[in-house]
Amino acid sequence: MTVDDADNSTGSRSLAHAVTAVVRSGLPTRPRAPRAAVDVVLAAGIDAAGPMAPRARAAFIAALVSALLHSGRAHGALQLAERRGMPALTGAAPDASAVLQSSGYAVMAEAFLLNGRLADAASCAGFAIDYAGDDEAHRFRALSLLAASQALNGELASAAGVIGSARELDNGRSWSDAAWPLVMADLQTRFRRNDAEGMERLLDGFGRLARPAAVERVVAKVGTTWLHMVHEDYQRAIAAADGVVHGIDAKMCPPFLADLAVSMESLAMVHLGDPGAALKLVEHRTSPPGHTICFELQRASIHLQLKQPRKALAATEACISDCPDHSLRIFPSVLLRRAIAHELLGHEALADAAFSRSTHLAAESAGVRPAVGLPLDVLERLLMRLIANEPAFAPAVTRDIPLDGEYPDRETLGFDPVPLTEREGVLAGWLTSDLTLGAIAAELCVSTNTLKTQAKSLYRKLGVSSRKDAVERLERTGVVRPVGGNA
Repeated sequence: MTVDDADNSTGSRSLAHAVTAVVRSGLPTRPRAPRAAVDVVLAAGIDAAGPMAPRARAAFIAALVSALLHSGRAHGALQLAERRGMPALTGAAPDASAVLQSSGYAVMAEAFLLNGRLADAASCAGFAIDYAGDDEAHRFRALSLLAASQALNGELASAAGVIGSARELDNGRSWSDAAWPLVMADLQTRFRRNDAEGMERLLDGFGRLARPAAVERVVAKVGTTWLHMVHEDYQRAIAAADGVVHGIDAKMCPPFLADLAVSMESLAMVHLGDPGAALKLVEHRTSPPGHTICFELQRASIHLQLKQPRKALAATEACISDCPDHSLRIFPSVLLRRAIAHELLGHEALADAAFSRSTHLAAESAGVRPAVGLPLDVLERLLMRLIANEPAFAPAVTRDIPLDGEYPDRETLGFDPVPLTEREGVLAGWLTSDLTLGAIAAELCVSTNTLKTQAKSLYRKLGVSSRKDAVERLERTGVVRPVGGNA
């Protein structure tokens, strides 16, 4: 794209120069747009697009989407991309240059990607590749975005091929070290392969950027979190992830990168035997569109470890009933947890149906994989019944999960969750408040002596001898939520 693409109808050469600088800033051959250029585009606002010709309008809206995206307003960038950006690019197609279209679709891909709309991001990146043609810089940018979209959506084989194509275009020009989408794609594929050495090399090269932008700093922190997870250094993983959502770049952090960090932080907490803290962290998080990160799945996993199958089913109900476009990468795992929950509750037919659907979907997409961190005895029962009920399909499962294989059982939690009766759960919730036993007794309409007797019985069941120890155990494991004075 040239300045003229944005200049014919704007009447403002300063705005035209700013548009060009912002839209081109994602190219490996161009410097990052100066803050002054970003501010000029933001100050113009969407109303400035009204009198512009289609070609200039498409360039300006793409610049505005990019300016919003890199000013901590990712959701606004997404809304603009959907409502105005995509139609503007379509309308400009007859007159706009191919590189303008490639740049515009690359910006849209970035907006979708950083908001967790991975399928839409991949689609836009594909358009950007088509328009880039033989222009190596534009093609590299588009390939990097496609690789990130695919890798983060679990399409690792496809992403690996796209990463390879992008690195071939680099051809020793050091583009790859500075392209955050490509670095993130490569980090994710290596994370899935437990390739710590490769991740360290990538992070080392990425860390040499002279003046990293906020999104680049966040990507480095997310990558560092993944690296600590591979090393099983969960305390440092928690610290790195927490730095994403509460650190200096928190206000500039795009939603999807924040969700990635929180999901890793909660997983690290479970590994450390603190599912109560993990549940508190994800309890009120909203999954991005299409559940490309599924907090319902995480909550269900935590509830299963706490021996709360009904809560696991409740947590994933929205995935079944309210999310028809649920990520197919994650959906088999949702169904698997529902199968386990039904099995624990004695719902054999429902368990078999959910397990069958889970394994069929997994086999059709990326192949059936051993489940880690879930009760192996329950999984074995489900698998044996599937083999008996579906002998024609059984070889597709046993090929990927040999029956004589050894797989890790659930993570060691450092405690044994104690199932509480409904009455015990109510009492436990009140004990975690700051009310006295007498005040709790009044709330529950029983005498203080009766309450003391019930509390001592609960202490014995929890394996503790005092209210303080009981509260510590209850809050750490997430068995109950506090009520009353601490609500």
